[in-house]
Amino acid sequence: MSCQQSLNLRMLFAFTLAMPAFASNGMDTFDAITQANYDAELAFTIPGRISSVLVKPGSTVKAGQVLVELDHEAHTHLLNISKLKLNNNTDEQIATQRLLLAILEEEDANQQYTNRATNNNKQKKTKTQIHRKLAELELARVKEHRLMEEQNLERLLAHQARYKLRAEHDGTIETVTVSTGTHIKPGKPIVRLVNHQTIQIYATIPTEKTRQLKTGNTTLIQAPGQHQPIHGRIVHISKTIDHATDTRHIQVQVKNNHGLLVGSHVKLLLPSPHDPTASTKPQAGLIAITSNANQQVELPATQNAGHRKVQ
Repeated sequence: MSCQQSLNLRMLFAFTLAMPAFASNGMDTFDAITQANYDAELAFTIPGRISSVLVKPGSTVKAGQVLVELDHEAHTHLLNISKLKLNNNTDEQIATQRLLLAILEEEDANQQYTNRATNNNKQKKTKTQIHRKLAELELARVKEHRLMEEQNLERLLAHQARYKLRAEHDGTIETVTVSTGTHIKPGKPIVRLVNHQTIQIYATIPTEKTRQLKTGNTTLIQAPGQHQPIHGRIVHISKTIDHATDTRHIQVQVKNNHGLLVGSHVKLLLPSPHDPTASTKPQAGLIAITSNANQQVELPATQNAGHRKVQ
């Protein structure tokens, strides 16, 4: 053994790490891509000028939290006027009192006509009836006007919410494309909100490889930067087959405790249909790191242990 080989072996064992290895026997590997459980570009539904930006890329937000606000000074002025009108019920009080007075006058005229049925008393009776009817119409008009003002206030309050862009879901702000003073158009995305806590993994699998799969099955995922397999769960298997490629779409869900990046290309490991005993559980083994990039080293397997090759 040369001195260089002896040095490489010493370095090899110095950097040998005990880690689980993939049980790849009877497993098929497929290309897949990761997507966030929630990924949305948020926009205002009305035009306006940005008055405040309350978040920045990397901000963690909760559902319902205000992210960006539009200038709503003019709208607030209209809202305050409407509230003042509703708080002032003088017109309704006046109309109510006029109706009560008209009723009393009508009752008095009726009594006079009953006591003495003269033409003069008959005219008074008719006039008081007309006055009472006019008072009723006036009170009805005031109440209708108040109802319309209440509806107007409801519309203004509902419209006021459109001046604030809120998070629809817990998550992290990825991008913010506006700043204070920016004039925006309705529907133009200005904030991207992503939830990374749960990752969805999508893969296209040949139909023959999917026949034994079921929703709820456990899978393994090999991801860049991950030294151990990540466990996932099948949450959807397409009910249709792409006739052109004879494939089906599969969706796997993973709790993102490993910091997987959205948009990553990963490998999905599934049991081969011809080997129903294939396991998706990690096996104990050793992984070796060598300083020689052109040297392949395979450590001997111990009892009940697997092994891996590291280049």
